[in-house]
Amino acid sequence: TACEGGYYSIIDTASEWSAAGKYASCKGANCMNGKVCGKTSAGYYSPGGSTTQTECGGNTKYSSEGASSCSTVSSGYYTTGGTETTRTGQSQCTSGTYCSEGVKNTCPSGYGTSAAGSDAASDCYLTTTAGKYIATANSSTQSACTTGNYCPATTVYYGKYGTNGGGLNACGGSLTSAAS
Repeated sequence: TACEGGYYSIIDTASEWSAAGKYASCKGANCMNGKVCGKTSAGYYSPGGSTTQTECGGNTKYSSEGASSCSTVSSGYYTTGGTETTRTGQSQCTSGTYCSEGVKNTCPSGYGTSAAGSDAASDCYLTTTAGKYIATANSSTQSACTTGNYCPATTVYYGKYGTNGGGLNACGGSLTSAAS
């Protein structure tokens, strides 16, 4: 029989154990079914019967000490600790950032606001000044409202621009141009 999940076999037999200068028989908390078992390190996993521990393998996976499998990072979170292949935990993205594939990213320039736990650049936004709108996608440059339109102060999400999404609204009915 073998080590249980979250542990891996360090020494398989009593003779290997004795040759390593240890006790001739397996005793104590690390003894499982006659084998000397080591607790799996954080950032690694060992399913039952393992003779080694395996790295979780990327920014989207993490584990704590003694794991028999790795966890997948939650949406809006990034992995922490260890290295890119041995992450040990996760943390929620804060306002002004977004998390994608387990990596924390800063909102694009000019779009410094997002809700905590955002998971895409399109969650980042800015607020236009009254009389201005965003004319070009992925730009934070505010352009003067054009004749025949009105542009109230509005929230514009990254990637949106022009009519409505960028804060440019066509005048209709009894409305007249409010170009300033």
